[in-house]
Amino acid sequence: SDALGWGVVPTTVLRDGPFGPGMVQRWIDTPERHGEHGDRVDLVDICPPDMIPPGWIPVLQAYDGDGEEVALIHANDPRLERMAVLDLLLNNADRKGGHALEGLDGYVYGVDHGICLHSEDKLRTVLWGWAGTAVDDALMTDVVAFVDSFAADIEPRLRGHITEREIDAVLGRASALVAVPVMPEPRSSRPIPWPAF
Repeated sequence: SDALGWGVVPTTVLRDGPFGPGMVQRWIDTPERHGEHGDRVDLVDICPPDMIPPGWIPVLQAYDGDGEEVALIHANDPRLERMAVLDLLLNNADRKGGHALEGLDGYVYGVDHGICLHSEDKLRTVLWGWAGTAVDDALMTDVVAFVDSFAADIEPRLRGHITEREIDAVLGRASALVAVPVMPEPRSSRPIPWPAF
């Protein structure tokens, strides 16, 4: 996120604690968002299939615990699209709806990146709405710069924190996106993390 200049991940630092080392991440306050019926609406949400708001992308339809049809949806928002591209590069295996936060500053932050950077494809996300679509040119400009500066600037920052295979996989995913600037289709039988929120 930092290397791309996107600032999607809030400041995160390593700290010693009562149970050993761990991370502390800057808290993101979020505004109250309400739909036309007074109900809360987040950037990723669930609603009846016939009540998908204009400008929102359905990801899947399912049944809730009461047997009612529901749709998993997300906003068609360039700030979320940027997060979806970052998740592809990070190989995020746990992008849940509650991990995409719109801050009071209007910026969209991604939190909880504890299951990322594996060398094998493990992408699981609620942000599949852009699957099969071309990645925005401005985002691709940043990804190209990321690939071009990887050996000199990024790889040294990663060394010692993740394995050589994981480092190679980050570059491989970014290079593959540069070669074919299209968001991938789900490739596994479980492309969405559970629970989704």
